Amino acid sequence: KTPLASTVGYLNLVLDEPDISRDTREKYLRIALAKSLRLEDMVQEFLEISRYSLTTISLNRRMVSLGVLLEQLAGELQPAMQKQHLHCSVKVSGDLKICCDPEKLSRVFDNLLRNAILYSREDTEIQVDAQASRGCIRVSIANYGDSIPPDRLEHVFDPFYRIDPGRRTEGSGLGLAIARQIVEKHGGTIEARSGSQMTCFTVQLPLTGDPVPQCEGESL
Repeated sequence: KTPLASTVGYLNLVLDEPDISRDTREKYLRIALAKSLRLEDMVQEFLEISRYSLTTISLNRRMVSLGVLLEQLAGELQPAMQKQHLHCSVKVSGDLKICCDPEKLSRVFDNLLRNAILYSREDTEIQVDAQASRGCIRVSIANYGDSIPPDRLEHVFDPFYRIDPGRRTEGSGLGLAIARQIVEKHGGTIEARSGSQMTCFTVQLPLTGDPVPQCEGESL
């Protein structure tokens, strides 16, 4: 059932039942508003997946501290983690600097962290690890929960694919597809592995390359 269908349904209830109580009417309107806002988010996601698929997309690169970026994202998601009694460790090997579009790259790691929260068992730890190796930076985000079967794992980056279609979540199935587009625009790769009640997403980004000399200053 789409957010639009739910919105129409609740608005029809308000119109067709003029004698409903004020509290019920307010409840229906609040639900319709929430669904409308969700629909707006989905439309933006559809537009973004189209935009990220274009080869002409530009990246606003600048030098950033990857450790600071990851710490900020993990800190912003602390309230969501606390609800599930989750802990998050962020380990960064040295002072890693990377020339990237921080806004777009933040979207990648934010999506991976949110997925880790969503699919983690309570009272477990989400592990974020970043290190430089062989001319690249590798960032892994691992969580402990139900493993993803191999036949589903190979499709996790497909647009609109849902890892667990029976689970009641608000996601559109575009997050990982967009993440892959962003990483590839940066000249990197993203992969997933799952087993033994653990799932890990690994992002690999180049440390050197043509874009690096263009980077000036530091924002994070």
